[in-house]
Amino acid sequence: MLTRDTAIQLMAEAANLPHGNYVRVLSVETVMEKCNGVGAEWMEHVHLCGGRETMLQLANRVYGWAIPASVRHDVRYAVGGTSDMRRNDDKCFYEDCIYLANRSPWWSPMRYLRRRQAKRMYVLLRAFGWLAYNFDNIEDREDEEWVADERAGIANATCDLLPAIEPQEGAK
Repeated sequence: MLTRDTAIQLMAEAANLPHGNYVRVLSVETVMEKCNGVGAEWMEHVHLCGGRETMLQLANRVYGWAIPASVRHDVRYAVGGTSDMRRNDDKCFYEDCIYLANRSPWWSPMRYLRRRQAKRMYVLLRAFGWLAYNFDNIEDREDEEWVADERAGIANATCDLLPAIEPQEGAK
């Protein structure tokens, strides 16, 4: 579980990503509860190196640059939806990772290494992400619009159609 300060910092970084509008409507408590960084929840229980480090800690160390992209993705997976919504969530995660990778200069090898890592994470999500995705949220429901409203608390929950959130009056 994240600390409050870490959650606030990750939310600030994630809100500036291409698909960061969703993060702006989340509470800090939701992020603290749902987000674990890069990796699956089960990885927290697999110990490596004589028990000093878990598999999740290793993944967060190797793919730490992608943690801001995982904030939105982790919450979306916990809330759930349909197969199409999962595909869209994975696509948004990949696009946010590519955005983060491209912040490195064009001549830096890290830019291209991170782009490959983003592709690898996307392929793994598409292959095995269904194990963690919350499909229970839509059982016995034919109305997918209800699921979209329930997921985000806003009218349209797909990554491509999220409305831009305007700052409130008086806020700087």
